[in-house]
Amino acid sequence: MAKAVFDDTEDEDMEGFTDANGDPVVIDDVQLDGETESFYRTELKKMVNGNDPFGAIPIRALDKNARRRVKYQIRKQEGAGSKAWDVEQINGYALYDLAFPPYNLDHLTDLSVENDTHYACIVLKATNIVGLGYEWSERAKVKLARQAVEEDDAKMAKLSRKLSGVTQNLDEWIDSLNVDEDFNEILYKVWFDVEATGNGYIEIGRNRKGKIGYIGHVPSNNMRVRKFRDGFIQIVQDKLTFFRNFGDTETPDYFGQDPQPNEVIHIKKHSSKSPYYGVPDIIAAMSAVAGDKFASEYNLDYFENKAVPRYALIVKGAKLSAQSERRILEYFRKEVKGKHHGTLYIPVPAAAGSNVDVKLEAIENKVQEGSFEKYRAGNRDSIAMVHRVPRTKLGFSGGVAAAREDDKTFKVQVCKPEQKRMEKKVNRIVKEMTDMYDLKLEEYDLLDAETRSRINDRRIRTGESSPNEIRAENGEHPRKGGDQFLNLAEDLAAKTKLSLAQADAAVKMAEVRTDPGARTGGTKGPAKTSTDGGSTHTKPNDTPKSQTAEGTGTRGTAQDKGQTKSTRR
Repeated sequence: MAKAVFDDTEDEDMEGFTDANGDPVVIDDVQLDGETESFYRTELKKMVNGNDPFGAIPIRALDKNARRRVKYQIRKQEGAGSKAWDVEQINGYALYDLAFPPYNLDHLTDLSVENDTHYACIVLKATNIVGLGYEWSERAKVKLARQAVEEDDAKMAKLSRKLSGVTQNLDEWIDSLNVDEDFNEILYKVWFDVEATGNGYIEIGRNRKGKIGYIGHVPSNNMRVRKFRDGFIQIVQDKLTFFRNFGDTETPDYFGQDPQPNEVIHIKKHSSKSPYYGVPDIIAAMSAVAGDKFASEYNLDYFENKAVPRYALIVKGAKLSAQSERRILEYFRKEVKGKHHGTLYIPVPAAAGSNVDVKLEAIENKVQEGSFEKYRAGNRDSIAMVHRVPRTKLGFSGGVAAAREDDKTFKVQVCKPEQKRMEKKVNRIVKEMTDMYDLKLEEYDLLDAETRSRINDRRIRTGESSPNEIRAENGEHPRKGGDQFLNLAEDLAAKTKLSLAQADAAVKMAEVRTDPGARTGGTKGPAKTSTDGGSTHTKPNDTPKSQTAEGTGTRGTAQDKGQTKSTRR
């Protein structure tokens, strides 16, 4: 019996992948063939080597000075002999004294959009760290100025108007630095690169007066750091650009003709792997990324073959000709993939005295649709773990209480430290415009609207914030009189004093109404006692009519008052 196994994989270098005991590797109860090792090896190799535009720079991309230096170096190394100029490309790292990145930046950039979990984590972190907007935070000198005039309402109002003008100028200035993208968008792109490749670059351009006139984003995959740390080199479509470090206005462009190169601020994720470049979090889960990609492509291949994974043609009693084998292989490579039905004709010559039996069998390895479900779930958790992104933030249910706790942890432990680091970098730019304010990135609000309203109300009542400060935080316009601060202690004391005064007045009025002597200023007469039906009644002596009227609270005329005085005499 002859058994011919046909595999439509076009890679001829596949090798069997076994464990230490020589048994086939099994993942998630699924036995894999030699494709696994080759796939992992290929993906991990891309991560390190891959295509690097700096590894082989075309000579035509170099300027005259660079070509002259290259020609000199080659002739110096070759010594005597031919001096023909037949070099087509040169290594950019050696030519420009560039540091090698620890991982292939182009491949890391591709991975950021190829893996769904990885992409979701990057977007989530970039949005919560730099994508929620920003505000202007007063520096120490401004706070001291406010304290100096807090007792003078007129001076406080004047200072507030001045500071409002400063923040307005800052907004207009930062919006004018890039007509195509707003500042938030630039920061988002930079931090996306930081999470994807470990490196992010903010480009700063100056006008002829040396003032900052442009801010933008430079893709991290085509930027390289000089070994001497005196600048950066970018290559895009064979075009080379030199950048200075931010604040350096003197280093010349040794590699081009730019008399005033732009500057960059380099933001990187620290790693001991390289002193020049950052390393992204995803590096710690590269095996999970590669495995997830393999599982996805395996399932896709399974369905493209209409659930026919691999196959074998078993022939009994005869031998296939070379032509028949080629026809069968071609059929399975072209007719089976992506098609529902097809007809295969196999001419098999009968051997003398034997019966020919031809059977086509699928090599079933118990892999069905939805393969590697548990395996992919584990990879997803590994990717989210290295990013430190909770499962609930990725849309997986975990309960309301768990989601709230995850939000708090994500904000405090992941987003807040990165925001502080980004603010420090950006405020180097803001400092050249003003020394009164710092840029502060907005944070993810963990409170709902009702809770936030109660907190703001308490801040106003305690004098911690003015109403206009609360309105500014909410993006609302200020109101007249809203800059005044309330003092709850003083207000309570005033209300208490007023209440006591009102109570004292009420007591005195009650005494006047119940005491006839107090009403007239005279003395009470003896009481008259009478007995009526066994009951004893005591009543005061009769009083003058005028006194009775006065006691009931009625105001008498001048004549009545005169009569009263006459009676008293």
